[in-house]
Amino acid sequence: MSPENENTNTAFLIMQYEQAMETFRHGVTSLAQLVTVFVLADITLIGFAIDNQIAGIIFLGALFPIFIINSASVVGKLLADDFHGLLHRTKMRRRNRRFDAHRPARQSLA
Repeated sequence: MSPENENTNTAFLIMQYEQAMETFRHGVTSLAQLVTVFVLADITLIGFAIDNQIAGIIFLGALFPIFIINSASVVGKLLADDFHGLLHRTKMRRRNRRFDAHRPARQSLA
């Protein structure tokens, strides 16, 4: 393998790693925002039900934790592939660094 090709592979791995990390962070941030919306909706709905003393609305408010758990599991399944790819790219990046550390330094021809 030529040095230019190795540098290109390393740069490509770094770019993929950064994109996978960005995708994973975006997914976790979106999940946190979604859970926040569900918690606020739950608190608002239960507060309204208690204020108006309506039992049916309290039952609907009790369903929000189920929505939270369901959305967390769906997002977790969607992010599992990204997380696996992120771990694989991290391993490849470390392997490339280890090989680069053991290579002798190139001497210039000038």
